[in-house]
Amino acid sequence: MIGFGYTWAMSTTIKVSAQTRDEVKVLGARTGQTADQVVSRALVEYERALFWREYAQAAEQDVPEAERQDQELWEGSVRDGLANG
Repeated sequence: MIGFGYTWAMSTTIKVSAQTRDEVKVLGARTGQTADQVVSRALVEYERALFWREYAQAAEQDVPEAERQDQELWEGSVRDGLANG
C-alpha cells in the first residue's frame, strides 16, 4: 500500500540452503547491500541472462527460415529471364 510518500512493504520468508544463505551474506558484506538487495539484483541478472539465451535460441531457429526466403528470392531472380537478355 502506498500513501503519503511511504511504501508499505511486505516481507516473506523463503527456504534456501545454508550455502545459499551464506553466499548472500558474503555478497552483501562485499557490496554493502542488504540480503534483499543481493537477491533482487541476482534475480534481475538471471532474468537478463535468460532473456538473451532465449533470444539467441529464437534467432537460431529463424536462420533456416531466413535462408529459405533468400533461396526463394535467388531462384526467382534466376527465372526472371533477364540473363537471356
